[in-house]
Amino acid sequence: MLYGDYFMKKVLFIAYYFPPIGGGGVQRSVKFVKYLPDLGYLPVVLTCTRPVAEKWTPKDSSLENNIGDNHIIYRVSIPPPVLESEITHRLKKIFFIKDNFSKWWIKYAKDLGEKIIKDNKIDVIYASMSPFQSSYVANYLSIKYNIPWVADLRDAWALDEMVVYPSAMHRMYNLYCMKDALYGASAIIMNTKEAAVSLKNKFRKYDTKNIFTITNGYDANDFNQIVSNEDNNKFRIVHSGTLFTESGMKLERNKLIYNILGGVNKKVNILGRSLVYLLKAIEDWIDESPDIMEKIEVILIGKSTPDDIAMLEGSRCKNIFIFTGYIKYEESLNYLKSASALFLPMHGTTGGLRATSVPGKLYEYMASGRPILAAVPEGDAKDMLLNSGLAYISPPDDAKSLLKGLKSMYNNWNNKTNIYHPNIDYISSYQRKNLTKSLVDVYDSIAK
Repeated sequence: MLYGDYFMKKVLFIAYYFPPIGGGGVQRSVKFVKYLPDLGYLPVVLTCTRPVAEKWTPKDSSLENNIGDNHIIYRVSIPPPVLESEITHRLKKIFFIKDNFSKWWIKYAKDLGEKIIKDNKIDVIYASMSPFQSSYVANYLSIKYNIPWVADLRDAWALDEMVVYPSAMHRMYNLYCMKDALYGASAIIMNTKEAAVSLKNKFRKYDTKNIFTITNGYDANDFNQIVSNEDNNKFRIVHSGTLFTESGMKLERNKLIYNILGGVNKKVNILGRSLVYLLKAIEDWIDESPDIMEKIEVILIGKSTPDDIAMLEGSRCKNIFIFTGYIKYEESLNYLKSASALFLPMHGTTGGLRATSVPGKLYEYMASGRPILAAVPEGDAKDMLLNSGLAYISPPDDAKSLLKGLKSMYNNWNNKTNIYHPNIDYISSYQRKNLTKSLVDVYDSIAK
């Protein structure tokens, strides 16, 4: 901590997902912590010592170099509980019983939060969610110490149309929990405009003046250090992040049961957020032009699941798909810059439903300046992509439309032409520093 920090306001920054944890959920917190001191707030971070070992918490110590020097970090010293078996976790979910992780995080984060407040003069409490249990920690500390708190939802919680519940009763229960947990917040931040609209419509008793939209974004400094190394020998399609093959296939197998019990949104096709339609498009392309298989490759950044592997295993073009496994953030950006086309799949929607989510990768895709093959529904993501000047838009579950886009992008690449021109001013509005200024405006509006 530097001398000038004594003159800053302090924010208790509750973030379970924080370096050395890697993955998409970390980026928002990392960049806020990096830029908040420049704008007059010293982040006092409350996080964990080491995370539960699961796919959402890969280790990436390189991200610790991205948070600067002006911050204080407190870590819960008690390690998280061992993961429960899948059947135990499922039974607890069905019978509305808190799992061991929830009880652990709420108890020890509360205890550490009290210590932080006693050690520091805290002006604002901020909770990055998920995990949504952080809202109970923030609300408890806010009431006990009379400090306003900000709820920042990286996901739309019970308003997320992609979440599958055991039954309609469980969906209603989660809506009740969400409404109850956020009611005490002095400000609520949603990360898309559509999610903010959904919140206002669902919980009409909330003061709409205290509901804000701060999107995800990208850090221009991260991209300035990267030199494009596009491989001109092959047409390279790159996808970054998690695929939802497992949940999509499970839903397809048990669709009738989920529909009867009412725990799933019938207007949503989760399988769109997988490789299924891209794979079909490429297979059809190879049927038309067999030699194209030697000229293309698909790079999949992130961990694969057994369902991802199984989907490709029976395909004649499986060898063009390459899983990198989890790699460091900087390496992933190098892959983005090397792409001939970036693939952005989302869930499909019907009946006029607009998606409440925007994948975090979209902002980095736009920042890369590379063409984007976007299989997206109606919603903020589609609107943003149209404004970016970089995207070919396809319905999520339309392999023929995806193939048309692939051919167009391939011809542009093969002929060394470019019909995609980035809207620099629009894309620049999503720089992390600008978004942190919006967060500070929220803090200033409620800080005492």
